[in-house]
Amino acid sequence: MPTGLATSLRNITGSVISSVTGQDLQENIISNNGNGTEQGQSLATVIAFDNVFNVIQGSGGSFINTVPASPSVPAQTITNFITFSSPQVQGQVGLPPHNPFIFVNGNRGHEVHLTDYAPTDLMDLSLFGTQNDASNPENNDTYTTENGLPWALHIGSSFDYPVEYAPIDDAYLFFSNWAASGGSQNED
Repeated sequence: MPTGLATSLRNITGSVISSVTGQDLQENIISNNGNGTEQGQSLATVIAFDNVFNVIQGSGGSFINTVPASPSVPAQTITNFITFSSPQVQGQVGLPPHNPFIFVNGNRGHEVHLTDYAPTDLMDLSLFGTQNDASNPENNDTYTTENGLPWALHIGSSFDYPVEYAPIDDAYLFFSNWAASGGSQNED
């Protein structure tokens, strides 16, 4: 099933954007405004791609570079250009990672964000608090497990990720302590 990648620009509405280019949208999951931002959003939301397998080809399976017996494929660089209709103040736009997220299984409402980042207007809010999710959006506490682990990570450098189906806290023994402490324990 397709997994898409997007970002929501905190504090920026789609009305201040004149165009977005570089998107790979082939699955008819996304409805965009004329300027390339996603329809139905109060904040500017840009979909980079709606199916990772259309962007990274040749994996030969449903996982990419995480199953040792499967062929390895090179990473791809995705470039989206966002053009504002007028100059914007850096403090208003903010610095990356803005609010990146994936949506899974071809379902636009199934969003996975970084811990404590807000869902977009198109998120299926009924998913919060189900299964192993401990999100409480009323307290701005989102995208964590019952044990305080994040559903997603932003890593700004090279990372040796575990193989598929191997829990990250088995590969990195102090990961759970680090994540549950908000990064204050086991900082290395």
